Amino acid sequence: MVLNCNEHKKIITILKREPNEIEEQLFTALWSEHCSYKSSKIWLQRLYSKNKFVLQGPGENAGAIDIGNDDVLVFKIESHNHPSQIAPYHGAATGVGGILRDIFTMGAKPIALMNILYFGNTEKPYMRNLINEVASGIGAYSNSFGVPNIGGKVIFDNCYNQNILVNVFAAGVTKREKLIRAKTTSQKFSIFYLGAKTGRDGIGGAATASASFTTKSNIPSNSSQIANPFFGRCLFEAFMEMQAKQCIQAATDMGAAGIAGAVSELGAKNTLGIDLYLDNIPILQKNLTAKELLLAETQERLLLVVYDNCENTATAIAKKWGLAFAKIGTTKKKPYLCVYYKKQQIANVPIYALTTQSPTYKLAAKKATYAKKQTHNLVSNNITNDILNLLSNFNKASKNWFYEQFDSYIQGNTIIHPGSDAALIKLEHSEKAIAFSTHANPRYCSADPRLGAMHLVAQCWRNISAIGCKALAVTNNLNFADPNQPEIMGQFISTIKGLNKACKSLNLPIVSGNVSFYNQTDKKTIKPSPTLVAVGLATNWQQTSANKKSNPGDYIFLLGKHGRHLDCSLYKAMQEINFLGKPPKVLLKLERKHGIFVQSLIKTGLANSCLSLGSGGLIAALARFAISEKLGLDIHLPVVKDPLPILFAEDQARYIFSAKKDNVTAIMTKAKTKKIKLHTLGQVKGNKFNIAKICNIDIKELELAYYNPRKFEQWH
Repeated sequence: MVLNCNEHKKIITILKREPNEIEEQLFTALWSEHCSYKSSKIWLQRLYSKNKFVLQGPGENAGAIDIGNDDVLVFKIESHNHPSQIAPYHGAATGVGGILRDIFTMGAKPIALMNILYFGNTEKPYMRNLINEVASGIGAYSNSFGVPNIGGKVIFDNCYNQNILVNVFAAGVTKREKLIRAKTTSQKFSIFYLGAKTGRDGIGGAATASASFTTKSNIPSNSSQIANPFFGRCLFEAFMEMQAKQCIQAATDMGAAGIAGAVSELGAKNTLGIDLYLDNIPILQKNLTAKELLLAETQERLLLVVYDNCENTATAIAKKWGLAFAKIGTTKKKPYLCVYYKKQQIANVPIYALTTQSPTYKLAAKKATYAKKQTHNLVSNNITNDILNLLSNFNKASKNWFYEQFDSYIQGNTIIHPGSDAALIKLEHSEKAIAFSTHANPRYCSADPRLGAMHLVAQCWRNISAIGCKALAVTNNLNFADPNQPEIMGQFISTIKGLNKACKSLNLPIVSGNVSFYNQTDKKTIKPSPTLVAVGLATNWQQTSANKKSNPGDYIFLLGKHGRHLDCSLYKAMQEINFLGKPPKVLLKLERKHGIFVQSLIKTGLANSCLSLGSGGLIAALARFAISEKLGLDIHLPVVKDPLPILFAEDQARYIFSAKKDNVTAIMTKAKTKKIKLHTLGQVKGNKFNIAKICNIDIKELELAYYNPRKFEQWH
């Protein structure tokens, strides 16, 4: 990634001279897409990002929301796509390390991790190796650091054959008065380096992440960062100890563009200039050049602003944890970044020119193409086989084979583990619990980017509602190909519009996130792959579905209409039809109404187990219900000439739930009062998955299809 001619001319205009080599490198890194968001920021500014609960929106290390009683939830999702394609183990591991630093640098203790991963054809040995390496990297860091990995999503599609995507989410909690930002009220302060010593790894990482691959790409071996979870944990402990002793005024992570990026961000946010002394930087290897010192993306490093009377205390804490600690810069009123090396000034540039005044592009965009509704012409020769094949499909089957490699029990607060609609973490010393749900659907988003993006929001809303929690806010990771291609930019803009409409309607502000462009090799592009993670709250975890189980004799209900929309469904995709058609409509008012109703049923104890409907339709939800509860179902659906839409359609705003016989009258009365459409489907009964006149399958056969270990055991 290099500066284009117009950007170079702009630098000359800003400096009123030619930049020297170091200054050129600073602009190249900080004006890269990865750092500056130059092709996306005019659109990102339109996203719904504020309400009364938001304490920190986009622009800091992570977003933060008020969850009551001065408790604050800090969370964010980030991508590590290019590094994970180049070096999957360290790419995935440093993705985990980086997102954890974003959380604890804001003064929050990390309580949860999730991974949203996109892989290609699993029949290819190299792809199996990538999957194993990514899993190993995630596990090595998260398990060693000591944060529960509570789930996520694993998606398979041939469009990721040459560009896998690794998106990592983390969340933490702190008290309102302990929230730390990069901005401080001081007008003059010193800047301190804390963490591992700087080496040569990660040179040019930001630039590499801002360019497409080609089959002839000559990527430097040191462009990928090296993970060190031991140092990461020590850094966390040292930081939290400094926070407890009230040493820290402000802090920021050293991520993309290394020290140069972190120092520039710190200066710009505090409207101050900075004198940076490279000779003071703790180094791992001798003879590091000025460029390497500035731009290396060595992991496990932070920039701190320490109170003047706390320098000795901070030094002692750093030494205790075996970390490097050094004063590497001071602030000044004149807003320039001046870099000194070997007692010489080697760079002198306006700090805003590197950051807030970086180029902004409104790239040409071709209106995204939307799939048209197709005529339903699907025929089934054997519905039982169709059901079993659906459950064993890579994009529907259990991902236990993946998530069992990570510790979801550590810290002892996980209530709902991977495999459910949403995960649930109990807050220490509190009855409150936090729900986490993630969703991605490149099948929908490629057919209709705007509608597909709305589906992501609606599905996360349903998933959190289905465990009895209220969704509060979201973070997103927007993965796309080359934005200079008008059709790709059209997809991106349509996605922004869809997210904005759905988030506004459901009052879910987007408080943090990430954009990852250039996910393509040669002309082979990924599908539009936006990822969403939503967080929710239960004021009392015992009023969620966590401790509610179904029992024989319980009635099974469908909340919402019977399905009609087979276009773009997983069932239709499994038929290998070229034109899948249009995703179903998103009914946002109905989503809100049904979600609130489900939450109330669970909170008041009227409903037991509950699942949201999504990919795979009603049949997938019923089968998952039977498998998770290890109970048979006796279901009676409307007798129709063509049962496929009722079974497999993916119409929205729908749930299934179970309830005791004694609660049926109360539920029906409540539904009638709220004008909610409910269907009684049958009962929990026996040990068979029985749908009258359609199928009668042993639960063990369902389990075998869903967990299907035979597909994965040969990989390990």
